Amino acid sequence: MRILITGSFDPITIGHLDIINRAKTISNNIIVGVFNNEEKTYMFDLDTRVRLVKLACQDIEVIGYTGFVVDFCREYNIDIIVRGFRNYIDYKYEVEMAKYNYSHGNVQTYLLPTCENLSHISSTLVRDKLVNNEPLDEYLPKILIDKLRRNI
Repeated sequence: MRILITGSFDPITIGHLDIINRAKTISNNIIVGVFNNEEKTYMFDLDTRVRLVKLACQDIEVIGYTGFVVDFCREYNIDIIVRGFRNYIDYKYEVEMAKYNYSHGNVQTYLLPTCENLSHISSTLVRDKLVNNEPLDEYLPKILIDKLRRNI
């Protein structure tokens, strides 16, 4: 079973890593897809985000992609998409995306709730902390903190 974990990962957080690690219990054939969402403005370009995810997930294949998730799934023979959600607003959005991906690409989506102690973490929060030079230890993998501080 081939699993895709999607996100923009701007930047990848320990919340993202928790979902990735939990997905490993479903299958060891995982790809992390770093996508662009045209509705978002990014702090880091796609190549930088891919490099950061590769640093944080050294044992997993990481691919940057600018198209639709369903097209990625066809191209890379993905069986299941795994997505995390923090709250009801995220959940509603993810259910709609899961319906779309199934109806347009015949790909199932598994939704994993974020662990309660990580539900406050978002890439937006991390970007704010980066810009304001605030501590990042409880939000980012340690391997990324110095690298990100140097890029700001």
